[in-house]
Amino acid sequence: MTTRRAVICSLCVSLWAVTGGAADWPCYLGAHRDNTSADKNLQLWSGDSPKPLWKQKVGTGHSCMTVVGKQLYTQGQGTVWCLDAETGDVVWRWPAKARGGETTATPTVDDGLVFALNDDQTLVCLDAAKGQLQWSQKVDRFGVKKGGWALSCSPLVLGDNVVMDLGVVFLLDKKTGQLVWKAGAETAGYASAVVFSQAGDKLVTSFNGAGLAIYKLAKSEPPAKYKWETAYGVNAATPIVSGGKVFISSGYGRGCTLLKLEDGDLTKVWENKEMNNHCQTCVLSGGCLYGVHGQQGQRASLKCLDFETGKVLWDKNGLPVGGGLTLADGKLFVMLDGGTLLVAAASPEAFKELARAKVLDGQCWTMPVVANGRVYCRSHDGELVCLDLR
Repeated sequence: MTTRRAVICSLCVSLWAVTGGAADWPCYLGAHRDNTSADKNLQLWSGDSPKPLWKQKVGTGHSCMTVVGKQLYTQGQGTVWCLDAETGDVVWRWPAKARGGETTATPTVDDGLVFALNDDQTLVCLDAAKGQLQWSQKVDRFGVKKGGWALSCSPLVLGDNVVMDLGVVFLLDKKTGQLVWKAGAETAGYASAVVFSQAGDKLVTSFNGAGLAIYKLAKSEPPAKYKWETAYGVNAATPIVSGGKVFISSGYGRGCTLLKLEDGDLTKVWENKEMNNHCQTCVLSGGCLYGVHGQQGQRASLKCLDFETGKVLWDKNGLPVGGGLTLADGKLFVMLDGGTLLVAAASPEAFKELARAKVLDGQCWTMPVVANGRVYCRSHDGELVCLDLR
């Protein structure tokens, strides 16, 4: 029966890909690190809650999911997991025996390799097909200073290198793990690096415990810096870069700001307290920022802000803040604490709910992932559920 189901799922995936609906999700926040899925023609459920395609246990933690082809990768309980994305069956796990740690970083898949920052502050490279260790590096050897919580930066592959932002920004050769370049000496924040181009230079963000720094990759020039101190050093939402401007947001009442990067300096365009991203990153679409405003585990709101001005366009309050949101097919897929998946229209006109379903239980602080016609959600306890939207 399991084999038959796998064959049927495989045929469905192939048809979906041929008709232009499929899109992988190879790293944290998606292929372009912008929290947006390229999936199209998604079919939402109506009436009763949708029946899960499958469920699986992957150990405790807040790690998100990565989906490439027919395989899904995540982390939990000190372990990197590889599952069959169509059936939920375990393909491999590394190490084979769980160590009991709680992982918050997300694996990245590139060129047949998986890169993952584990709970013991070790960055590992694994074979994507079989989970065999290729190399490992303890990140403290690069001068990384840990804050009050576990290191949370998710790797980013840039050409032949892996980019990490842990207060110290460093590049490692993806094949060997050897250090290529590093810069900075701040205490690590909890965001992940974004690489972008401006005026012919490759630039990388570092949203660390002291604020935002932007470095010219592989160069020794001083970074552009903007002081942005938050309670407990929790700068966790990944910066959003667009048109020479950078948006950052933090929780604990700190708020958000839009900065302009010009001639090596960061200057404020606007600042307010209308978007407090505690852990989860906003998504930018059509000149609008959509995001979860408020502290994890409390009732707050889903908001839409104008990117250029910071003006609130709509505010849906009273929601239990949870795992944040993902944009796919013109829709916001929002994970609420307690396990409800909410779908709303990505429109600046007003909040419009399209569907909702109770898909999990307990603490749910991980953003949903939409890839290849399915949506994947997980809880802190490690329950991972897959819904079919083809």
